[in-house]
Amino acid sequence: MFQTWIIYSVIVLVAAIASLLVNRKLQLRQVSVHYQGLMMFLLPFLGYSIWAIFQPENIMISFFEIIEISLAAIIFVQIGTLFMLKAMSLARNPGYAISLSQTSVITATILSVVIFNSLFSAINFLSILFIIVFSALIFDKKSRVQEKTSKISWYWYALIGGVLVSGYTLSSKYFIMQDISLLARLFYSFGAMTIAQIIYLLWSKPKLSLNVFDGSLLIISGIVTLVFNIFFQLGLQFAPNPGFMNAVNSSSVVPVTLLSAYLYKDELSLKKIIGILGVFGGLLGLFFLN
Repeated sequence: MFQTWIIYSVIVLVAAIASLLVNRKLQLRQVSVHYQGLMMFLLPFLGYSIWAIFQPENIMISFFEIIEISLAAIIFVQIGTLFMLKAMSLARNPGYAISLSQTSVITATILSVVIFNSLFSAINFLSILFIIVFSALIFDKKSRVQEKTSKISWYWYALIGGVLVSGYTLSSKYFIMQDISLLARLFYSFGAMTIAQIIYLLWSKPKLSLNVFDGSLLIISGIVTLVFNIFFQLGLQFAPNPGFMNAVNSSSVVPVTLLSAYLYKDELSLKKIIGILGVFGGLLGLFFLN
């Protein structure tokens, strides 16, 4: 089981890096985070719908369970994702936002011990302290751009997004324990988020100006999200603590920070490098030393 979890974790890590870098490129090209979110929900839903055609029995669950899954997806995944995209678009390097979102790792790891009796050791405790201490080095009130439509700093978006993501992890673990199939969880959650996002776009009507390259990046983002969520959910099923899958996902912070500085000329200071490496060390403690 442990080896299976490791394999899924590697796929999740690669998909997370790819998704974050693609979405950073879209943000630099001034593509609205709301359209980014739409493609991250719509394309996976279409993929899961095709899957459901061949396995319709796997989406047969009660109406109450559909409502539970839909509400959890909209509150934790959809809003959490949009908050994280907003934080990344404002931060001077997306790695800074990802690092501060590590509250999701701490919250999910501790709550899973209380709720699911998951594993937790002294090393896990020290790892969490590492994450908290070194996250302080990443705080920065300055944004990459002057945000005229919001007075909220990017780090608040990151922190709130991280906490919401922890709710997604815990709710997913709950649905797994209720023997709800992987396909049903993905089909109904992404269906609900797609509908909610379309309604929001019709109401707010954010500016849309895309060329072929932007459209291609949005499609890639959606495909990577589809793959990411399949293997993230599989990882949750086998990981000894659901918070560890958040740690794997969040381990993308180091390569994303460095690659963003190299590819997109984003800021990268020594203080923030130390903070990010410290957070990464805490993640390794949760991931490998449990």
